[in-house]
Amino acid sequence: MPYTPTVRVEVAFGFGPYDPEPLALDWDDLSEHVMAIQTVRGRSSEFENFPAGTATITLFDDQRRFDPLNSAGPYYGQLKANTAIRIVAEIDSTDFPLWRGYTDGWSVDYVEGGVASEVTITAADAFKPLAERKYPDPYIAALDAIGRPDAWYQLDSTDDNVLRNAGGSSSSAIGKDGRITASVSTTDPLSLSSDGAVVLPALKSVDPNDPYVAAVELPILLDSRDNITAGDTWTISWLMRAVTRDPVTLFATRLQGLAYAEQLSMAALSVSPNGNANYPQFLLDYGSNFLGNSGQVDIGDGAVHHLVLVREITTARLYVDGALVASDTDGAVTGAYDASLGSHQLGRSPAYPAQGGSVVIDELMGWADRALDDTEVADLYALLTVPGTEIMPTGTAIDAVLDSIGWLSGLRTIDTGETLAQPPARPRGVSVLGLLQNYATAEHGRLFVDRSGRVTFHDRGRFLRETVESTIQYGFSDVDRDDPAPPDVGILDGTLKLALDDRHTFDAAAVTRAGGLTRTAGSATPLREWTADGLYLASDMQAASLAQWAVFRFGIGQPRSESWQVDPEVRPADWEDLLELEIGSRIRHTLTPGGIGSTIELDQHVAYIEHDITPERWLVTLNGTPTDPNEADYFLWDSSASASTTNGWADTDNDPPGGAWG
Repeated sequence: MPYTPTVRVEVAFGFGPYDPEPLALDWDDLSEHVMAIQTVRGRSSEFENFPAGTATITLFDDQRRFDPLNSAGPYYGQLKANTAIRIVAEIDSTDFPLWRGYTDGWSVDYVEGGVASEVTITAADAFKPLAERKYPDPYIAALDAIGRPDAWYQLDSTDDNVLRNAGGSSSSAIGKDGRITASVSTTDPLSLSSDGAVVLPALKSVDPNDPYVAAVELPILLDSRDNITAGDTWTISWLMRAVTRDPVTLFATRLQGLAYAEQLSMAALSVSPNGNANYPQFLLDYGSNFLGNSGQVDIGDGAVHHLVLVREITTARLYVDGALVASDTDGAVTGAYDASLGSHQLGRSPAYPAQGGSVVIDELMGWADRALDDTEVADLYALLTVPGTEIMPTGTAIDAVLDSIGWLSGLRTIDTGETLAQPPARPRGVSVLGLLQNYATAEHGRLFVDRSGRVTFHDRGRFLRETVESTIQYGFSDVDRDDPAPPDVGILDGTLKLALDDRHTFDAAAVTRAGGLTRTAGSATPLREWTADGLYLASDMQAASLAQWAVFRFGIGQPRSESWQVDPEVRPADWEDLLELEIGSRIRHTLTPGGIGSTIELDQHVAYIEHDITPERWLVTLNGTPTDPNEADYFLWDSSASASTTNGWADTDNDPPGGAWG
């Protein structure tokens, strides 16, 4: 080949994203069959998430070695998706990784009348499997220790005014086997938002003129799994919040066609008024024999409470917030109704259907034929009512996510982070990559896959300490490439475009953390405002800090490139320097177009790297994003005791440089 490096394409058959790291002998070298290679990694703007990097490798295959349909081929049965693949350049016995990821497919194009074939391998880096992997539900692991409920109506409240439908547009009942079993309906018309959340009116306050939350029914035709109150032993659990001291049934199993007393015969728990206190009451087998008692606990105080009602043959127990508050035993209560034609109800009394009450209920669970004991109830309370997870730097949070899915430590390189995050207690339905990108946005750092296939996170203060970002790693100029000894590889004619515009200029910013208030910075009448919502920041103060930093960093227009291309073989001695360039590396353009006017000297951080390799030529396409125009202020600040609002870091914890700002 007419260029200095040799290139290898290697595949580790049988090794996927979550398998152990392949040994050297596990990598099969396919290089002798390679016709062309293209790799792409990077982004064009600091306000974009890095997409998955891609690679396309074309093989000439006159022996059908790589034809997935050739049952006589040496790799038959191994030419699959999600197989580890890497591309490596070698110079003087030194390896320079170019790209690593996992195959998407092996496409065969039969040529020369079918005598030979070309096989195209398409591949994507680690971001593809991470995007497809759902974050493991921490509730499930904890519930497994207690024992999965037979019925689980998640309702998915993310705040006190939302019943969120976990099962899609209409369903939210999830049985023991994970199958969706029923749908939620409401007795009052409620708006359905675009994300499937039923938005309820605001909770009633102590002001009697405020509106009530509408009562909600689960009109479920009960079957063996959901008929959780039909026997003489069972457990019901749910979370609730009430700002009311009106009588309201919180949970009941209603039997169709029966009198009021019998409609409540399976289970009922009510909030009853008594001066300034609320007594949770329970009733069972309400008829000739019944169990009933009141817990002397106020559950109408506006706080979130966890209630558990247990029936164990002739004994009933009521727990509030993990503790036993009432119990009753009656040896005559041995009956149990068949509730298969009934329905579960929340927040509505069958006797007084127009009476609602200001109550929100979440996470309704039921165990049939099982009575949880005191320890299990306490464990369930701890599981369901964790007020928040540990606050940690963004990089630590990213590492924790990767740990949770078993991502190899050797396939990641993570900065600690400068911003504090508070991971969500239960990020259900979120892809792992989506969660990682949330943390990266909270930091406004870089999250990408490097040339060695490692998940990489750069925090926003990295350039203060990393030489590769603070000093020039390579310079590109408008040199005459016919010069026998050019000082650098130069830029191919017509491939460098520079622009100064306002596409990435923001004179205001608005940042909202998940569950928090929007914090703004900059102009009150902005020309362009940067917004970020739903970030897992630790506090609203952290959100304010990020907004201030964004305006400080991007408040003025900055010259940008739109990519440029080089032929490294113009100066073979520079191959190693060029192959060492990585996302974030600092480079400089020095040129005087046409030899007229002032010299342009533009520093950038590499943000995009593409290799196009054929037997005849190897071209490298690059792009960059601007270095910080205020970096002199940062370096000045680096020698001081702490950050300040004047340089955009808005210190609120008095940590010295290198700590967690904001």
